[in-house]
Amino acid sequence: MNYFIFIQKCVLIVFLLGGCSHTNSDKKITHSVDLSGVGIVNLPVDISGEYNAKILNLSNNNMTDLPDTIKKFKQLEYLDLSNNKIEEIPSVLYEMKSLKKIKLDNNNIIYLRSLFNKLTNLEELSIRNNKIKNISRDFSLLNSLKILDLTGNQIEKFDDLFFPQLKILTLSRNNIFLFPETVITENIKIINVSNNKIRRIPDSIKNATSLNVLNLSGNKIWYIPADIDGLVSLKSFDLSYNELSYLIPEITKIFALEELYLDGNKIKSIPHSIKSLSNLKRLSLKNNELSEVPLIIFDNDFNLFEIYLNNNNFFISNEILSKKSYYTVDLRGNKMKSDIKSDLLKYKVTNGIQNVFGDKKNVIRL
Repeated sequence: MNYFIFIQKCVLIVFLLGGCSHTNSDKKITHSVDLSGVGIVNLPVDISGEYNAKILNLSNNNMTDLPDTIKKFKQLEYLDLSNNKIEEIPSVLYEMKSLKKIKLDNNNIIYLRSLFNKLTNLEELSIRNNKIKNISRDFSLLNSLKILDLTGNQIEKFDDLFFPQLKILTLSRNNIFLFPETVITENIKIINVSNNKIRRIPDSIKNATSLNVLNLSGNKIWYIPADIDGLVSLKSFDLSYNELSYLIPEITKIFALEELYLDGNKIKSIPHSIKSLSNLKRLSLKNNELSEVPLIIFDNDFNLFEIYLNNNNFFISNEILSKKSYYTVDLRGNKMKSDIKSDLLKYKVTNGIQNVFGDKKNVIRL
């Protein structure tokens, strides 16, 4: 097709239906219809020519339900109903077995019904920022589900739901008390349960051998099991703003770890075994109660690129400032020893950022 003619047709479709699809001639065409942000409360009656679409965007409208005509989209794989006025998931949705991805973010949904289990091909489901409190146990019969995002709801319980193929789970900003132990499988890659009310990490966490990212920030965690070192694939671990008073040495046996965030706890010391984390690139212990820090974390042969130790309770010494490793270190909000050598401070600037080590491209904040 002539590209100029194609653009003209796209403009016409966008004007009438908001839809447009195009790929290079040697690639498969994905037909999509975009009716987002046009203020509709129902599907247009003249949409029959678009029933072969695979993508349907109905976001940012005033819809409260879906008509039966939606079932005529026999090949539909992705449906976006975000930012509407839906209070209950339309029952007709459960009959659309071709769906692989559904977005229902920013509506007023309260309950997830068991009928979801009819969507046997569903792989991605996002229902962020709704009012969900309860989830039917049969909801976990979504055996093909790989990505689930229920951020920003009012869920209190998630511990009896099992999704065998789940790879990414996001439950941030809910009211969950117990870690969702049933999602711990060899398939799970990312778990984000930040900003809940979880108090402990279950011993079974060791079975999540493929887990790459674990975000538990903003909870009430005081207990970490010794088997935490079973997370052999973990690269990013966020335990910021919990109730930890110490760092168990088993964390320093998670050898794949590249990022470790422990801000806003009550940690008083860093174990010397931290040196065994040879892949660690970023270490953050802001706003704790550190009275001292091991000098080994500043050594040249440690691979850390960034260290954040601001707002603790230790003394900044000549030994710390004289280290010449290649990283950024933040020491603001700590105490300065009275015998600090003036030449180590000669690059200090009033905004708190300085390049103490000149050509070595190191940055220190005091």
